[in-house]
Amino acid sequence: MMDQEMVILSALLDGEPAEEAALVEALSSQGACEALRDFVRLRVAVQRDESRPQAAFHDRMVPLLAGEAGRPPLWRRTVTAPALALAALLLAGIGLGLLGGLGWDSRTAGGDVPPRPERVLRFEPGVDWTPVREEGEVRPREEGHAG
Repeated sequence: MMDQEMVILSALLDGEPAEEAALVEALSSQGACEALRDFVRLRVAVQRDESRPQAAFHDRMVPLLAGEAGRPPLWRRTVTAPALALAALLLAGIGLGLLGGLGWDSRTAGGDVPPRPERVLRFEPGVDWTPVREEGEVRPREEGHAG
């Protein structure tokens, strides 16, 4: 017997509606009689069961279950001070991380204008550096060097 047929037979025993064609197919399948017998035995065993939870358990659970139905949604609940402090720290950390990641600098905070130079370096050709010629070009002899 397939699982779907077991579900249909269980629904029949529970008094739930079922499609007629599916119910006829489930009842005519092999093992339907045994499944119905097992469902009836289970129902009788549950109805005969007299066990109940202890009074202390019942007293603890009733307020909890009733409280969930009457609780306001999360966005309307009272927030404790530690939660607010944690949220503020989290936002501050994200803000500082973004500022550091963007390369924020107090000297360039004004926009896209480059900073003013603090000193200017000047190099004189032939004094501070020598130009390099392309390959194959004749290079003039430098003064003071043997060659």
